Amino acid sequence: MADVLGKNLLAEVEEMGLDELLRELRTQTKNDDVVFNSPSLDRMVGVVQDTLPQATKSTASHPVLEINSPAPGDGMSELLLRLVARAVLPSSYGGSQACVAMFDLDGTFSASQLARQLYAGLKGVSDALDDTERNDIVASALNHVHVFRPQALASTIATLRELPAYLLHTVHASQNRRLAFIALTPASSFYWQARATEEDVTFARTTNSSPPPGAAATYAQLTAALKTASLRLDSPVILTTSNMHPVPSQQSQQAYSLVRALRPSLPLPLSNLPTLKIIVQRQQVRKFPASLSVQEALREAADRFATVEDTRYAARVNEWGMDPRTLERLSDESLGWEFGPLNATETTAE
Repeated sequence: MADVLGKNLLAEVEEMGLDELLRELRTQTKNDDVVFNSPSLDRMVGVVQDTLPQATKSTASHPVLEINSPAPGDGMSELLLRLVARAVLPSSYGGSQACVAMFDLDGTFSASQLARQLYAGLKGVSDALDDTERNDIVASALNHVHVFRPQALASTIATLRELPAYLLHTVHASQNRRLAFIALTPASSFYWQARATEEDVTFARTTNSSPPPGAAATYAQLTAALKTASLRLDSPVILTTSNMHPVPSQQSQQAYSLVRALRPSLPLPLSNLPTLKIIVQRQQVRKFPASLSVQEALREAADRFATVEDTRYAARVNEWGMDPRTLERLSDESLGWEFGPLNATETTAE
């Protein structure tokens, strides 16, 4: 009798790994309204998640954000640096007091530009700090940005697979901090490299020659590695990408208008991963009138340059392929915002 009772009790015991237990506890205690510590962006994420089918919600992983821009210099890097700064600054200064895993796939990440963004963020929340205190806070925050620079798709996949072990089981400055997000910038960096490798393998097979040694890395493997790392580290993901398609003519012909839809530039199946896709672009500055003389233009040159330097960026949802109900909800709530290159405040779009 006792044996039967013991077996029944044992059958009711639910086994769970430590990582699963910790993830369950974090899920029950975290604030779902705060994802990237950016009020406007977090509201966008919330609206998109609210409109997901119930079956999808129960299996949905962490949010994946795609940031795209119509052209270089349109503010994509500035937005990413703002999000990194907010992630690593102390909570007492408006930050998340977390760490960031930054995959700098094209070698353009600048620690000095991030430091400037950190200084701007501190200035926006506290004027009482002296220079020494501000320098100490910035130096400490920079230690929590973990930058990886893989040189190929295969090494990116390998680094992502080892990321949980690195963050959870090695000694580093961020051992007592959660991971705010994983960023791949730009996520499409190795597209042509991977495509060339695939074509070499295909050509070798069709000509009965020896294929290149080793299996070719694919974006399907990258997508799987990214999803696994996000799940194990309980972390959202940010993917930036450079626009690889012409802007639709009906949009480009509208002077000073903002682009509302851009075709996906991420390779499949990575392009299916984002929960939310946004477009960041510099607001247009009107050109000199055709009737303006050269002398008048030269006199206005300084003011004109200052105006261009102060031009703000606009962040809006990418409407390409978006569910009409979700798009209507986003439009009804007028979700979007504007920001300056080193301005810590956001202006919500009306």
